[in-house]
Amino acid sequence: MSLLEFKFVIAEAINCPIYKKNDYFELCGVAVSPPAKRKICVYPVKVIAEALDSIKGKAADSYSEEIIGKEFNCGGCTGIIKFVCDKKEEGWCVPQFRMLKEFEAKRAMAEKMTALEKQLKDFAMLSCLDENSLKDLVSCAVMQEFPADQVIVRVDTPGKHFYLILSGKVALLNRQGETLGYLGEREVFGEMSLMFNRMVNVTVKTVEPVKALVINEQDFNQLLLKFPFIKMEFARIIAKRLSNSNVPVSPQSAAGLNGRLSEIPAPELFQMIHENMKNGTVELTLSGGSVSVEFVEGEIIDSKYDGKTGKEAFYNIILEKEGGFIFNNAPPDTVDKRQPIGGFMSMLMEGLRLLDEKESTGSA
Repeated sequence: MSLLEFKFVIAEAINCPIYKKNDYFELCGVAVSPPAKRKICVYPVKVIAEALDSIKGKAADSYSEEIIGKEFNCGGCTGIIKFVCDKKEEGWCVPQFRMLKEFEAKRAMAEKMTALEKQLKDFAMLSCLDENSLKDLVSCAVMQEFPADQVIVRVDTPGKHFYLILSGKVALLNRQGETLGYLGEREVFGEMSLMFNRMVNVTVKTVEPVKALVINEQDFNQLLLKFPFIKMEFARIIAKRLSNSNVPVSPQSAAGLNGRLSEIPAPELFQMIHENMKNGTVELTLSGGSVSVEFVEGEIIDSKYDGKTGKEAFYNIILEKEGGFIFNNAPPDTVDKRQPIGGFMSMLMEGLRLLDEKESTGSA
């Protein structure tokens, strides 16, 4: 029979001359050790021996059910004691059963991770990741649950985490507490402040209990380095969110949008216009002077900034974080037929790469 390792804890002691409650006997192989600093009594040892004799020749998963947690009584002298085979991790089963228990725990965790990976596959931005890549993502994420009516991130605070909503619903609030929109299952938030290294521009508050995977800033940056195409998905997400939100409308022009780059960075603004296939001109006031970026059906046909034109001007605009903007729609009959200066998404990705490079080197 395999080496046995049990612990029998005294649950009750009435008039026992030797043992007290919570004392315990330890069994290793065929040797029974009495409680520390206590004499050994043959009566409880005999009960233990009889209990072990009843499980001889049985498999670990069988005899564990018969003995673990079972109560034993000893009334061989003037007192009575009751003791139970301990369920604590430090010594309640034979090595084989402990290994089985550890294996079951690992299997259960593996099943949980597999289910989580399948759930993440439903996120549009992660649909292109293979199984190993999803495992990498899950391994660096922490599952968190938030009750209803709780602020998860607050406007004008540093962004520290990226959130993937597995269930529940959150509201996006501006500085006045007005609702800009909602996010739910299979949607994300927190990416903008991390990508553009700036303060959070909206408060995120739970509308109902939320379960989310949370990734810290360092792991998020590694994720973008390893899977650069995810940046493109973020750009699409940002555009959709902005087009569905209550973006401020210029009081001077009902047809235009205005704002600050500190609230809506240039990459997000341009992506919103591109995704919605808008016609018009973005006019910006930046440190290098006045700027204009012209769009036809969401594609850029011209850009001018600080004496530069075309792609070079576009990339320099992307690097700016401060300044104001106004977007004026152009009627269809005034649309310019000039060709785009380049593919929008490739230009945006190159602009984001330059932005990352500038921030990593700390260059002006």
